Amino acid sequence: MSKMEFEGSIFKDFTGRDEKLKQIVRFNMYPVMYYRTNLLTHSSRVCWLVEELTLLTSQTWIGFNQELTRTLALVHDDAEIITGDVQLGHKLEMSAEQLAVIDEQESAAIDTLSQTFPPSINGFPYRQLLTHALEKDCIEAQIVSFADKLDAYGESMHELFAGNTDFIPPCKNYTRILTNFAHQFPQLRDLFSHDHPLLLSPKDYDFGELAQNQQPHTPESIRINTGYPRYDFWKKLTIKKLGEGGVALLVTQREFRKERES
Repeated sequence: MSKMEFEGSIFKDFTGRDEKLKQIVRFNMYPVMYYRTNLLTHSSRVCWLVEELTLLTSQTWIGFNQELTRTLALVHDDAEIITGDVQLGHKLEMSAEQLAVIDEQESAAIDTLSQTFPPSINGFPYRQLLTHALEKDCIEAQIVSFADKLDAYGESMHELFAGNTDFIPPCKNYTRILTNFAHQFPQLRDLFSHDHPLLLSPKDYDFGELAQNQQPHTPESIRINTGYPRYDFWKKLTIKKLGEGGVALLVTQREFRKERES
């Protein structure tokens, strides 16, 4: 079953869900994001990323539930339909008490969504899926969290390689998070013993220097390897899944700085 057929089938009774996710933009703390996406696109790409890791996860853990992981990837941000997207940059500046409030808000959102949408999706209890996403209490949810950070890293690097220096901080943050992910979630350590571009430690260079003299992406430049394996794989995966639509997603600039509008 194709990606579109799969999503269309399992979400057919979730009236209005896609439209609500489309309305929530990514990285809203940054006023200009050249290739800004939304939560619907993000959830699909997180699903594609976990699918790419499926063979390795099945080799690493007996009984690993691939279908649970795939479904969880698609709904992992549904609570933000209610709460909105709380940016990592803001969370990094929050106290433990403030973060606890965010968790409480997300728990309340899960209650609301569980009463709004059907009780199950693709054979899994909807409330339980959203709870897994919040608490990261199983390997499948931790893999989805890893893929979530991979997509955020890809989006941030994509901005940087187009010259958007505003994304230097998120590039640094996600590089650090991905580097330390196995330490944060020790159950995943065995996964990182495999040889795969998505599992390589991201390079932590001078992102400011890297962003200098970069130009907006083109259909030609988007296919050039940058030497950053995770980012290069992220680009290729988007094109693999969507074809020319993926190229358009990666190169169609949606926002501009004011000086470029004159």
